[in-house]
Amino acid sequence: MTKVTTLPLLTWLLISVTTLTILFYTTPVSAPPPATWRVPQDYPTIQAAIDATKTRTGDIILVSPAIYYENVIINKEIKLTGVNKATTIIDAKQVGDVIRVETSTAQNPVKITGFTIRNGNNGIRVVSAIGSVNVTGNIIKNNRYGISLIGDPPTTPTTGNIINSNTFQNNSNVGISISFSLSNTISKNDISESAWGMKLSQTNTTTISDNVLKSNSFSIHIMYSSSNNVLNNIGIDNSFCIYAAYSDHILIRDNKVNGSTYGIQLYESDSNTILYNIVSDNPSYSIYLAYSDTNSVTNNTMSRNDWGLTLYNSSSNTIEGNTISYNTFGITYSYSPINPLYPNKIYHNNFINNVDQISRDASTNTWRTPTLPYQGNYWSDYKGKDDGSNGRVAGDGIGDTLIPHLAVDNYPLMNPWGIAKRDVAILGVYESTTRAYIGQVVNFEVIVKNEGPNPETFDVTLKNNVTIIEERTVTNLAPYTNTSLFFNWDTSTVPPGYYLFSATADPVPTETDLIDNSKTDGTISLKTPLLGDINTDFIVDNNDLILFNLAYGSTSTSGSNWNPNADLNKDNIINAQDLYLLGKNYGKTA
Repeated sequence: MTKVTTLPLLTWLLISVTTLTILFYTTPVSAPPPATWRVPQDYPTIQAAIDATKTRTGDIILVSPAIYYENVIINKEIKLTGVNKATTIIDAKQVGDVIRVETSTAQNPVKITGFTIRNGNNGIRVVSAIGSVNVTGNIIKNNRYGISLIGDPPTTPTTGNIINSNTFQNNSNVGISISFSLSNTISKNDISESAWGMKLSQTNTTTISDNVLKSNSFSIHIMYSSSNNVLNNIGIDNSFCIYAAYSDHILIRDNKVNGSTYGIQLYESDSNTILYNIVSDNPSYSIYLAYSDTNSVTNNTMSRNDWGLTLYNSSSNTIEGNTISYNTFGITYSYSPINPLYPNKIYHNNFINNVDQISRDASTNTWRTPTLPYQGNYWSDYKGKDDGSNGRVAGDGIGDTLIPHLAVDNYPLMNPWGIAKRDVAILGVYESTTRAYIGQVVNFEVIVKNEGPNPETFDVTLKNNVTIIEERTVTNLAPYTNTSLFFNWDTSTVPPGYYLFSATADPVPTETDLIDNSKTDGTISLKTPLLGDINTDFIVDNNDLILFNLAYGSTSTSGSNWNPNADLNKDNIINAQDLYLLGKNYGKTA
């Protein structure tokens, strides 16, 4: 019986030592790097380069300047790169799509850069539910649709696409068309002369930022969508610049709009935020809410328009801290609200030198702050005094005579209202790994920014799920600067599972923009350690055998090659017993 039980162990030791010897003296063979295939030097056409059997995932197809009359189908996860976007031209001759993308993954995204893409039905058409496509640095013009990204409802959206630093010209229907999609980035594009510059439908958690949109019918058009950010865009001479319909939780912030018939309009859209925009010098409407409730219109500038702020059939909105000046009509409202139980709250606004400060029907709104001491709005035409008349407090900055001003404001301000834009934000949360074993320490970097004009002191909290990991204090962070905070998560006593991390900055006094005070990062998978995984890459394989071989024979008290991760039975010596334990798990994954 003794020989029977011992023989497998001896056999295993012999095989393992032989394997270690071979591995130790053999150079590992790595996968070949991505290849670059040139058009027309290696292949006469772009499609021929893509279709070639030598072209693999990750390869680069580098296209020299010329006009290529093709309908390109990308059915491999490659990088399609033009040498010069002005002179490297793909032309569909008005037949079909210029480029059709049929595959792309987050691990190996298709990237298209450096081309003029013209004269197609679609400049770039991404087929149903394909995502993670990167379109950067192209000229896309004279198509019916510039780019079309369409998911596969109701279950499979197209996600994670990047459209960056492109020029869209004269795409007759839509510049960028996205439907049934999540988590896209559309930034730094110039879009002009389309019926719709951008048209988003059923598209959520997408950021539209730093684009210039000019001479479109609809500049940014959003329908049936939620939780998108429209930030820092410039709209010039569009019919409708920023238009959201049947949408909620859209942040419209820091945009500049002029020359448009409608600057910013919400239609049947609730719980959105319109913040810090400059909507001026428009021939008709500046900001217009129709059939829209519970929105916040805060700290915007509306100047030199025909209509400043317009409410139609809209209720329970908060209108705060705006400067509405030199318009024909300052604020206009009708049927807003229809039900007097849901008034709009209008306070701390500056109405300055509008021809008609108010144009209204008999709707009843609340023209003061929600809490004591009540404060109303500043009116450039208010002639009353702050003298304590009518039993009120003298010298408190609130007018006491000739009230209610314009039959609405019982608490008119004597001086223009100025709200400092005190604002702190979480810019990013970055973890050292997305997978860890229990007992490891995971490191986090949290980047915070002071986006306001004053030095700020505030607390930042890092959480996993609902458990607080650590809280740090940021002290006297200078205006408009950012800093990094470093956190450590000790997992020694944490059960295995999936943990979602978030960082939150406590609001500073008078801060109104709270949306960017929190940021959620990805999920970390925490697992029970896999015995034999010496390099902690979640698989026991040849790499672990190599490390084991290097440490073989060492002890915790002697030997420069000691590796505690290779002491699998924790007896302070690395020997055949540890090799046996490694062999039992060889090939397993965590």
